[in-house]
Amino acid sequence: MMNFKIVLTIIISSISLYIYSQENSISPIFSLSESSNSFSNTFVSLNQISGDALEIESFAIENYIGKNFTVSTLESSNMDKLYIINDNNNLSVYDIPYFFDPNYSGEQTGIVVANNITDIDYNHNSSSFYSYDLLSNNLYNMSLYNATILSSQNIAFSSENNKFSIKTTNEYVVLKGNTNDSITIGFLNMASNNYNEINLTNLYKEFNIVSNYNLDIIYAIAKDINDVNYLIEINPENQSVQVISEILSCIDCASEILSYDKNGLAIDWENNQLISILTKTVNSEENYYLVSFDLSNGEVIYLASLKDKTSNLYFNKASADLVFPGDANHDGRVNGLDLFPIGLKYSFNTIARFTQNTDWIGQHSFNMGINIQGVDVKHADCNGDGQINTIDMEAISKNYTYIHNSDKSSSATDSDCDYPLSFSFTSSLYQNSTAQINIKLGDASDIVYDVYGVSFTVYYDNTYVVPNTMHTEPISTWFGTQDVNFIQTYVDNYTAGSIEISLVGVDLLNRTGGGDIVTLAWTIEDWIMPIAQPFENMNLRIDDITIINYNEDVLDACGVDTNVLIYEEIVSIKTIDNDIINIYPNPTKLVLNIDTDIDIDLIELFSLEGKKVLNSLKKTIDVSKISRGVYFIKLYTNEGVYVDKIVVK
Repeated sequence: MMNFKIVLTIIISSISLYIYSQENSISPIFSLSESSNSFSNTFVSLNQISGDALEIESFAIENYIGKNFTVSTLESSNMDKLYIINDNNNLSVYDIPYFFDPNYSGEQTGIVVANNITDIDYNHNSSSFYSYDLLSNNLYNMSLYNATILSSQNIAFSSENNKFSIKTTNEYVVLKGNTNDSITIGFLNMASNNYNEINLTNLYKEFNIVSNYNLDIIYAIAKDINDVNYLIEINPENQSVQVISEILSCIDCASEILSYDKNGLAIDWENNQLISILTKTVNSEENYYLVSFDLSNGEVIYLASLKDKTSNLYFNKASADLVFPGDANHDGRVNGLDLFPIGLKYSFNTIARFTQNTDWIGQHSFNMGINIQGVDVKHADCNGDGQINTIDMEAISKNYTYIHNSDKSSSATDSDCDYPLSFSFTSSLYQNSTAQINIKLGDASDIVYDVYGVSFTVYYDNTYVVPNTMHTEPISTWFGTQDVNFIQTYVDNYTAGSIEISLVGVDLLNRTGGGDIVTLAWTIEDWIMPIAQPFENMNLRIDDITIINYNEDVLDACGVDTNVLIYEEIVSIKTIDNDIINIYPNPTKLVLNIDTDIDIDLIELFSLEGKKVLNSLKKTIDVSKISRGVYFIKLYTNEGVYVDKIVVK
């Protein structure tokens, strides 16, 4: 027999080690909970792991906790409907949202039922109710909208009222009853009208069933005459009952009682779990838990403590996947890649959402049936107004809360690729001033073809950056003019030393070219340089690159690691005058000589991509180990910085 205390301790300990981040959205686990007013009900969404309840609506008509109920799940609606059999034997009806709406009101309506009903279940296949009346022994098929009787059938069935249940699958109506210690299960085949019963005599004193329209199997939690609880599988097709596993049971059954609520069972068909409300009673004091069992073996997956008495449990997800504003590519996080779908379907019209805001909550939206980058285009309509445009970019900035700061990856290498991103240094950088560095894709001599969207991260040493000053500036390049031909966004994470930059066309045209595509700018910190050192190195890296064409193909891209010098003070930058500084031979193969009377503090060579390849304090430099190509040479002197090009052959 399972030890509840030990199992509870193990599960809670393991959950505490599990970092769980719940989005501010509605979980698909719904229930009624009891508030401080015993005649007030709160409709909530439950967190499966923590047991926290997100309140959706409160209503104070009568106490519905634990009363027989059913839920309609209409795929064409923004709402489910909760139907509860009230004290007058009629149906109280509440609208239930698939998503959180702060202005939601589940105002009660009612359906008057002409005939008596003991329990009711919505049948998804027929979009109608099936109900049964223990007094008249009639099984009714009833209209969803007004509960009028569509058909009826007399079936003799016995049960105590508070232990009777009716459940349906797509093919069967299943009746469950308790009489003394005898359990009766009845199966009606909807197509043939054949009805059969099985009796489980003197085996179980409690037997609570649960079904879901996505499954052909019905499940049960049962308690035997020794107070041991079991997870059970019922197959209506062959009318078999099979024990899956023993589950949480009482330790000292004389002093404590563990009971599973008849109306507190639900099936998570996606994850193969049975979710249940468990009540533990010790010395008349009740504690409530939300327990999730693995349907294949009965193992406890989650066990969470509930604050209030809870019942009327059900699980349902929206028929269409929810939109989280800003996650335009629907990959689970908001980042620069979410700009691509907006550009790929710029000016495309969608169906406006029921809620049109950019709050980071799951919002129901009907599928358009048109995919972009593998997901429905509706996700690119971030604000839900029915059109994809620049306004949707605001959601990316607003909800950009998760940034992955990986170490150097394979995308940041010096290896050749078809679409190389690199730095293009336009000027030297000095402390306590504004810095600008261009980032280029390809080059005038290395054209890239058919590009529509680019996303990448620049990792930088934040020692040299005034907090929150790293940004991009508009630039007209071969990629087009910003906000005319393309849109661009960035998100800076100063603490992590990274800025993610994304740009994508809005003209539905691929572009071909090479050179600068964006300018990176920031304010350099004003710190004291080390004694006798006029500069320091600032490391930069381009990584996490994704480049696409208009056909949504991901292109072969790579980045670069480099550094740039930060100087103590602004000095003049001069083009080398051969009468003052003579660099020879140029082109050269082995040695580069510098002939000048000016005192030189440092000599550096940079590739055209901005990568420093060597530095020297000598006026004769060995370049025999440098790859052939064109390089920038910088000479740092007390009269300024001199720059020129050299060729290594």
